[in-house]
Amino acid sequence: MKKFVFAVATCLFIATANAAPKPVLVVAQITDAHLRSEFDAPARFRAALRHLRKNYPEVSMVINTGDSVDGVKNHDDAVAKWGFWKAGIEGELRGIPVYSVLGNHDIEGPANDPLCGKDGACRQFNMPSRYYSFDRDGWHFVMLDGNGFGGDKEQMAWLEKELNTKAPVAVVSHQPIFSVGAALHYPGDFIGNWKGLMALFVKYPNVKLSLSGHVHLFDKAWYNGVSYVCGGALSGYWWELKNSHDGKGAYHETRPGYGIAKLYADGSSEYEYVKFEN
Repeated sequence: MKKFVFAVATCLFIATANAAPKPVLVVAQITDAHLRSEFDAPARFRAALRHLRKNYPEVSMVINTGDSVDGVKNHDDAVAKWGFWKAGIEGELRGIPVYSVLGNHDIEGPANDPLCGKDGACRQFNMPSRYYSFDRDGWHFVMLDGNGFGGDKEQMAWLEKELNTKAPVAVVSHQPIFSVGAALHYPGDFIGNWKGLMALFVKYPNVKLSLSGHVHLFDKAWYNGVSYVCGGALSGYWWELKNSHDGKGAYHETRPGYGIAKLYADGSSEYEYVKFEN
């Protein structure tokens, strides 16, 4: 009997030791929806969010890396486009918190219009300010305003203070801090002072993940301990299907889609790009 009990205990120990660790947090990344009335963009947006919620019920928060609306021409245009955003988020993601950063197209529009500019976009996204941070399940999220970042000494000083933590850090921006796709196609689209940021992350090795959008290309790069992920685009190339890579909305070789990130207690992460077609 003692040998049997020992054998069972040994098997249980081995099974526990070999069990794959579970993520502490599963995050969906959406980016570059470029909402407008044309090309069925609002319906496509909502369909993508329904697809996300149905197929990934384990997602407990959503990070939106900007360009949710496709610029603004006037006040009525702003009302319509931000209305598409709110209807989609409130209708399809109710109960799931959404954290956003400002894209360059989100802040376009007439001066002094309450729906436009950085202040107006912050209000539409329910952001506390143009850059901010929060903690979730052992991770520290730093949300940057990448528009004009290169000359923003105030934000850079704030960022360095935010990185001084023992928690694993995810840095989120619209413009990529580093992206293979951007390096190949659009090197001018990196966030300002991107080399300075990458050097800063070496000083703070608790920075583990960088999420961005902007270039509509999906890629992952690992450099000096940081996983840099550019999350494609919900919109892909919807507005010029005849010129898309596959005739169905691919921008270069990246299909429209969204990302699923699994974050672990030790600071490691996994990222899946989910191609979406409707």
